[in-house]
Amino acid sequence: GGPGSGDVLDLEELRPLGAGGMGEVLLAEQHSLHRKVAIKRLLSTLPKPSRDHAARLLLEEARLTGGLEHPNIVPVHSLVRGPDGGPLLVMKALEGVDWEALLANPNHPGWGQNLGKDSLVRNLEILLQVCNAIHFAHSHLIIHRDIKPANVVVGAYGEVYLVDWGLALQLDESGR
Repeated sequence: GGPGSGDVLDLEELRPLGAGGMGEVLLAEQHSLHRKVAIKRLLSTLPKPSRDHAARLLLEEARLTGGLEHPNIVPVHSLVRGPDGGPLLVMKALEGVDWEALLANPNHPGWGQNLGKDSLVRNLEILLQVCNAIHFAHSHLIIHRDIKPANVVVGAYGEVYLVDWGLALQLDESGR
């Protein structure tokens, strides 16, 4: 399809946001909706057997995360095929700071309007939001398996997102 049909041509890569062992996240412009989005894709340097495995993991992450619509879980917009044939997970672009950086510096500008608040109170508020996301995921039989401050993003208006669901597992009804 043409621009605006949801295909990869509608996305213009802007800059890298982060990378892991198998994938990377980029900031992109989605022209049809005039908005910034985040794209998670496979590293181009992965050898074929690793690439096939990583593609399956990214597809599973897209499926699990895409089914979890909650205020503390990053919204998934779409799953498309990239120019290289690999999957691209298109998500909301988050503007914020990871909780790890905030924990390391009580005066971090990322605390925004909460800068004057008691440090214990503001950290407990973030933890409660993470717990809300986990409770919701568990109610859908999904376990995150990589909860850590680096995987929590805090926005300028106090919004809290649990990110990086790449290791998440879907349990069956019996809990296996």
